[in-house]
Amino acid sequence: MLLSIDILELLWGLEERMYDFELLKATMRSPSYFRVFEVKSSEWFMGSKWSIYLVGKYCISTFNALAKLSRVLKSERYSYAGLKDAYSISYQYVSFINPRVSPSYINLGDVRAWLIGRGSIIRPGSHTGNIFRITLEVDDPDKVAYNLSRVKLIPSFYGPQRFGVERPSTHMYGLALARMEPGLLAREFKYRYPGEDIDTLSIEEKLLQEARTEINPWILVDESPRIYTEALQAYLYNRALSRALRSRKIDQIRESIVTIRYCNETISIPAVRLPSRELVEKETQWAKIVKSICLEEGINIKQLKTLEPSLRPIYYPIKLRSTAIKDNTITFTICLPPSAYATILLREIVELETVNKCKPNK
Repeated sequence: MLLSIDILELLWGLEERMYDFELLKATMRSPSYFRVFEVKSSEWFMGSKWSIYLVGKYCISTFNALAKLSRVLKSERYSYAGLKDAYSISYQYVSFINPRVSPSYINLGDVRAWLIGRGSIIRPGSHTGNIFRITLEVDDPDKVAYNLSRVKLIPSFYGPQRFGVERPSTHMYGLALARMEPGLLAREFKYRYPGEDIDTLSIEEKLLQEARTEINPWILVDESPRIYTEALQAYLYNRALSRALRSRKIDQIRESIVTIRYCNETISIPAVRLPSRELVEKETQWAKIVKSICLEEGINIKQLKTLEPSLRPIYYPIKLRSTAIKDNTITFTICLPPSAYATILLREIVELETVNKCKPNK
């Protein structure tokens, strides 16, 4: 089991850890052992155009949960602060613009929603953190508690969730795009979705059909979903940050400082640019690392022209709120800043096996 976990982590660019702890094998049974509560922002309630709902979901992705709710509310547009793990019990705030109906409570089984009031649009990243309550089964919970107590920062890796739940490792499509190899991308689509009726084709298959019939085969590159190139950006970032961690000089890659709101605090953290074309002319230590990773992957960094060069903190702080040990389990509550992954914390303190008791709805 450990071998397969390591292989998957390498697939996502997770090649290093920040701490050298002794890692015990631990089991997390999702979704009941993994709960997420979004920390709301008071700024959301300063307008009146949008209806704000607290949305609870169980074994379903944020996208699918909100699609179900939008049909009930008859609202064509919604916005949220962040995605929540599909293999979890999670609660988050969502704004819907001018819904035709506004029930105070909606129960769709795996999705529930409570009307909070009227307000302004909830923009991505505008929440002030996430609170996680996590339970692990482990032979020596005191050892895990010790590891947890020593963690003050975690690397800002993108977690496995970033690379797809229903269709894992979306960055592999992104690699084919960046290498300008539409044939490779087409073969990937063909192997994943062979022989389906044209009326039920996914967006990928439709692109494949067009690539077969259009004179210009680069339609696969020009019109493919942005999620693939964004997943590629996350993969390249993970690999580059892993290399910086390996050198034990992580603070030397800093390009800027960002200020974030975090669990009722405001803090400043060193940051770097996400992999993008903007790094072509840069000669910072970070830019050199990213360029070397692109070279290894067979990518010309100029081909990352559609990617946003936004800043991302090098690491994130964590706030441990409580720890409880009972028999062979440990339950702890932590608060993390927006965009930080609890799964990255978990890989620093245990050798994790996840038992999923649900599959995200399609």
